[in-house]
Amino acid sequence: MKRILFALVALAMIFGMTLPVQAQQETQGSHTYDIHITSIAGSAGSNPPIAYTSPITVYGNASATNFVGQLDQYNVQVEWGDGNISYYVNTDFVQSPSNKDFFGTWHGSHNYVNQGNYTITAKLFHGQPPGHEGSGDSATLATIFVRVLNHIVISPHSSSIAAGASQAYTAEAFDQYNNSMGDVTGNTTFSISAGAGGSWAANVYTSQNAGNWTVTGIYKGKSDTASLTVIAAGLDHIVITPQSATII
Repeated sequence: MKRILFALVALAMIFGMTLPVQAQQETQGSHTYDIHITSIAGSAGSNPPIAYTSPITVYGNASATNFVGQLDQYNVQVEWGDGNISYYVNTDFVQSPSNKDFFGTWHGSHNYVNQGNYTITAKLFHGQPPGHEGSGDSATLATIFVRVLNHIVISPHSSSIAAGASQAYTAEAFDQYNNSMGDVTGNTTFSISAGAGGSWAANVYTSQNAGNWTVTGIYKGKSDTASLTVIAAGLDHIVITPQSATII
């Protein structure tokens, strides 16, 4: 089995962060192979620990000097740390016109189901992918924390309107560390207690019956509630009849 060099990458606390990765060089006789993880695309939360929203995309580059075989026989395998492996990812390797050297970029994407710490390992290989046995021409790794949807908040939390009036609602998603995952109003299903009557147009409710009602928003299995008080419409005017009369 070929010797693999590993380097642990510390993530910087920035959005769409760039990873300062040292070269992972493997020398095999007169052949030299390198692979790097250069960045991870995904929104990072502002609260510790640094967390990425799944799915993520990992970017990197790789190179070789005096490589063996043909350029199209080289690819990158990515082990995502959750038991899943991408045996081939997208590569753009270019061979030097004057010798058997190449350099290029690669990237791969993955959707994590569960939150947690994951070590991503990328391996440059020739011919068949390394698989679980761990061999490769060169390897590099990075450790990340993946965040997942934890709860949603619908707003306003409490409101009062007159019967016949309308109330608009919004929904925002949050991860397990209360980092905002953005506005999800457009993908949230809203409803109101039975008996309230009225109608919905997306996230806007037009009331009908007076009373205290509960509004529910559901997004990807997560729900939140809000209270809505509908007040009976006040007196606007009266009409007396007959409007005109004559008596003798």
